[in-house]
Parts: sequence; C-alpha cells; structure tokens
Amino acid sequence: MITKEKILKNLNKYDYQFVENTNRLIIKLDFSHQISIDFMSNGKIIIKDKLVHWNFLTGGISMSLKNAMIYNFIGIVIFTGLSTFKFSENFNLNLIPFFIGYVAWVLLFTIFYSTKKESFIQLITLWSNE
Repeated sequence: MITKEKILKNLNKYDYQFVENTNRLIIKLDFSHQISIDFMSNGKIIIKDKLVHWNFLTGGISMSLKNAMIYNFIGIVIFTGLSTFKFSENFNLNLIPFFIGYVAWVLLFTIFYSTKKESFIQLITLWSNE
C-alpha cells in the first residue's frame, strides 16, 4: 500500500522539491512540470500532472499534459491550414520548414514530459513496495 510517509521519506532522500499539504503532495519536476498526489481517506491515491509557468509545450499557460497534447494538436491543425492557404504563395512565404520544426518541437517535448511523468509514477510504485 502506498503511504504518504514512504513517499515523503524517499522524496527527502532523493532531494526532490515538493510542497506538502494535509492530503496532498505537489512534487516539482524539471522544466516546469509538477506531479500532485492526492491521498484519499479510503486509502486510494490520485496522481495528476500539470505543466506550469513557462514550459516548452504550452508557453505560459498552465494545464495538464493531456490537455497540452490536445492544445498542440489544435495548433498543428491551424498551422496546417495556414500553410496551405494561397496567401503564402502571394507573399512568397514557404511555411513548410516552420511547420516541420513546430511538429518536431511538439513531439519531442510531449515524449519528454510523458516519459518523465510515467517514470515518476513507476518510481512511486517502487517506493511503495519497499
């Protein structure tokens, strides 16, 4: 069973930055990524993530990683529409390199944040089995 004391002990041991509330821990990961662990009264826990402050996927907008993926998908759709309009031909703009760069940026940091989140959840599970 995952207990708050086990997680706190290991967070301190491995020098993670965190904020402790009564029934919640907020752990600060790299690049403005936070994981919150809510301890319910029935022994269950809820783990959520959030991109905060200035981050590489949403800029200054705070939101969960799932919402950031949706946000960036909509951005890619809009960018695709802008890239295919005829006005880019009129102004002699080639937006394809910018489009490819944007898609690469979004994929790179989505994979980075997703991997960071999942590895931290596995780490918490490992700590609970100690």
